[in-house]
Amino acid sequence: MKIRCIYITWERATELCRVLSHKIRNEEYIPDVIIAVARGGYVPARLLCDYLGVTDLVSLQIEYWRTAVRKKEPKIRNPLTVNLHDKRVLLVDDVADTGETLKVASNYVMKCCNPREVKTAVLHYKSSSCKYPPNFYAEEVREWVWVIYPWEFYEDVIDLLTTSLKERNIAEVSLDQIQRIFEEDYDLILSKDTVKSIAEEMVLRKLATYVNENIIRVLTTA
Repeated sequence: MKIRCIYITWERATELCRVLSHKIRNEEYIPDVIIAVARGGYVPARLLCDYLGVTDLVSLQIEYWRTAVRKKEPKIRNPLTVNLHDKRVLLVDDVADTGETLKVASNYVMKCCNPREVKTAVLHYKSSSCKYPPNFYAEEVREWVWVIYPWEFYEDVIDLLTTSLKERNIAEVSLDQIQRIFEEDYDLILSKDTVKSIAEEMVLRKLATYVNENIIRVLTTA
């Protein structure tokens, strides 16, 4: 499976949050409350609180995506219990892929919490696939890619690697092979130290065992 991926560093993610905050200010929309769409929206939402001077931060958990594969329709996992009556709300997520997640979140907040206004904001807006554009975005992505953020790096790369190994019907894999797989399948150039850390993390999560210091046996490819 060939999927083009891009990795967003912590520094770049912070820059994007700053850009996003400027766009929100330029539209003169200063929210009373920021809602982080969990889990991807946690970090951007907290940074936007700082950049916009907002002290009221809550979260809304919606499950939908799993590493470039659509699982099911988005569903609210933990309903809100806060009072948002007559407040300006900003819903924040990391990426708008189809826009379904933000649509579900926005409709839910409007229906259950009776806010004055709800607007949405993301770091990346995938205009080629998003049917429900956000109100604010830091960067438009015109050609579809899978965006890997630093707060979900290991989660994503482990899923991607496991998928590639299943397709190849491989259980034992060297660190050099892992490095090539990420380059060939996902256009990701990873350093040897990064690949080593991925292998270590898989072992710690009991998803793999060491054959030797340069080879792991993955336990989830069957």
